[in-house]
Amino acid sequence: MVWLVTWLGSDGGPDQGETTKTGELCRSFSPPPGRFLTACPGSQRPSISDSRTLEGKSVFHDEAALVDRFIQSVVSSSPWGDLTVRPEFNYQRGKTDVVAVSADGWVIAFEAKLSSWRVGLHQAYRNRCFADMSYLLLPEDAARNAFRHLAEFERRKVGLCFLSGDDIQVIRSAEFSEPLQPSLRRKAIDHVESGG
Repeated sequence: MVWLVTWLGSDGGPDQGETTKTGELCRSFSPPPGRFLTACPGSQRPSISDSRTLEGKSVFHDEAALVDRFIQSVVSSSPWGDLTVRPEFNYQRGKTDVVAVSADGWVIAFEAKLSSWRVGLHQAYRNRCFADMSYLLLPEDAARNAFRHLAEFERRKVGLCFLSGDDIQVIRSAEFSEPLQPSLRRKAIDHVESGG
């Protein structure tokens, strides 16, 4: 599958576009400062305004619905390539909503929030203790608010993504970093491989 990668300016218009194969997306591209990273299969050009919302409100009734839709989307088509995914990884400091292991063996954590992006950012940052990469997953309307504070994500090396329909849109790719607790990383991998 080929993905179209488009940097969108603050006006929502495309600044440039490139193509890459699935699985190379988050490893090969990071957006220029002040730009959104969006990606979708084929030649569609999504934008930050493409979303299933009703009067500016998210269509997700709770975080569980957001997580369920995200897992379905990741399984069918993922910007991170082939992932093995499991919900709810519990560890001493908290509970991660989704943990995944890539074909390359990377552990990726996803913290989901409906609106409280600051709380979610803190939790996603905490997940870096065991994850090679950590993301905050939001509905699109909340992602718009969080994008205004992208420097906070950059400082913590946390990625930001949202769901647009069934497509996962990556606004900021998480930075790879060595987990502080390799033994907890191993437990996360065991959790995913054992099926939860």
